[in-house]
Amino acid sequence: MSDSKNINLNQFSSKKEYPPLERTATLVKAPEDYSAVEDTKRNRSTRFRIIDEEGKSYGCSYSYLISWVYEPSTLITLTISDKVFLIEGQNLGKIDRLLLDEKVKTLRVFNPLHHKPAAKGETLIERITVS
Repeated sequence: MSDSKNINLNQFSSKKEYPPLERTATLVKAPEDYSAVEDTKRNRSTRFRIIDEEGKSYGCSYSYLISWVYEPSTLITLTISDKVFLIEGQNLGKIDRLLLDEKVKTLRVFNPLHHKPAAKGETLIERITVS
């Protein structure tokens, strides 16, 4: 079977030259608003989590929370059955009140690379030590 038509493939090629592929720059995310503590609005929570400055998350259950010590207004020590969390910061009284009502959902350490600075007078967690 032979085709009587002679197809010219050059008609499909373009004369346009394309630049070489280049690696695009990675986008930097804008800093998020910082909130040291996230609480449950209505009911008590059965669990809460603690997020350190590197983003590592520790899940805790209120049933394993043995005790906490609040030293106004810069230090809270949480004793969980298998860990002790030493939370240092400013204006930590809100965390103490929410722990009493079992309404803490998340505690987060401030990281200047990921968060906008907290407003003056707001709760600020500067460091968490886990042992």
